[in-house]
Amino acid sequence: MCFRFNNRFVRLCFLHRSMADPLVARCLYSGKGYMIPLNQCMSYSELYEDIFRTFQFLPSDIIELQYSVPGCEVCFLRNDRDFQMLFCSARIHRLECVDISVLKIGGGFSRTCLVDSGSKVIDEDDYLGDAFRTEVHKTYLSDEWSSYIHHVGDKFHSAAELREKLRKYAIAVGFEFVFLRNDLDRIHAVCANVGTEGCDWHLRAFSSSANDYIDKYFHVDMLKKSYSFPIRPITNVDMSSSESASECILPPLAKRPPGRPRMKRFKSIGEVEKKLIRCGRCGKMGTHNKLSCTEPLVQQ
Repeated sequence: MCFRFNNRFVRLCFLHRSMADPLVARCLYSGKGYMIPLNQCMSYSELYEDIFRTFQFLPSDIIELQYSVPGCEVCFLRNDRDFQMLFCSARIHRLECVDISVLKIGGGFSRTCLVDSGSKVIDEDDYLGDAFRTEVHKTYLSDEWSSYIHHVGDKFHSAAELREKLRKYAIAVGFEFVFLRNDLDRIHAVCANVGTEGCDWHLRAFSSSANDYIDKYFHVDMLKKSYSFPIRPITNVDMSSSESASECILPPLAKRPPGRPRMKRFKSIGEVEKKLIRCGRCGKMGTHNKLSCTEPLVQQ
């Protein structure tokens, strides 16, 4: 009885410890993995977002979680009900660590629907946060092709650029065209249905000079006009060639400021005025003393 009692006591303590301690999940994907503690206070969405963020999936990726327990090799983990069943299976089989396999089942912008325990159809994005939800709008490279040709007067850098943008514009708008003239200087294109449906769409373009993009004051002819009249040189650098007194430039009128004129200059920043002292050797005023005096002594 004592052995059985002790054996039973030890077994009950083990069950109580496993129910109180959190369950450890080992998440595996593409040969990589990490450990995360699980408890019943968590939700399926928290686990899903943590795995999604740790393995750096794209917002448009779709992943599926699976785990295995003794007697069932594949158990799906798709909602909160499956998440609670994970804890029940771990308690039944006395597991302290569960391997969760992460499978990438799709990408792009496909969406799938699930059915929860209450027979309510829900979208998979309901478990994700705003940062991981699938974007509905998809951007294509051809979205801007329809804006390549706006109106009359559009300018292009070359004829090759116009031909390339015209082909993309026709694909985006949805029509066909033919060239009536296509050379280095002029391009003339009309709708392919001009003879059958009477479509009057047409495009005419011609090459223009580079001077059309430059202001007229920078043209060569304006430079020539600036020097078309003679410019007389001055006779001396000090005086003008004109003898008229009215054109002579006089110095400006100045008035003496009030007050006594300043006799000392303004000192620069950091400049220190040297103080005159009397030398104890030669007896003269200066900036030296008897140690640095170099004056010859006069014998009396």
